[in-house]
Amino acid sequence: MVTDIVEFKSVRELMEYVDREFENVRKLMEKYNGELEDAEARASAYERIMKAVGGKAATGPHQEINFFGLKVIIGPTPMDEVEALKQIILKLNEKMTGLQRVRRAVELLVQETPVMNIKVLIIDEVPQKLIIKI
Repeated sequence: MVTDIVEFKSVRELMEYVDREFENVRKLMEKYNGELEDAEARASAYERIMKAVGGKAATGPHQEINFFGLKVIIGPTPMDEVEALKQIILKLNEKMTGLQRVRRAVELLVQETPVMNIKVLIIDEVPQKLIIKI
């Protein structure tokens, strides 16, 4: 988790930051959605092959170990890859929602008060708290 306090000299500068981050996340979502489609096709093929040879497709992680608090999957199945990609997409979707929420809030705030300077608490590239000087 990356945490920072960034000072923006204007609302426009903050909105440009939000728009840039939103576009970066949108591009990542496109990339990972494409990878998910490919992984789902591999998982489906894997299940069909296992069914054809009379085996049962493994659905859980294989040889998952905890290494210094980090989950390590050795020899992942296609289903493990699908699950990992779904987790990534879920987190990116949450990030997009957070950026949209910030955009709406800032748009409403600037209608009500003249903003001279904005400090923003940013966690994982998403503004979490606005400190507005009037």
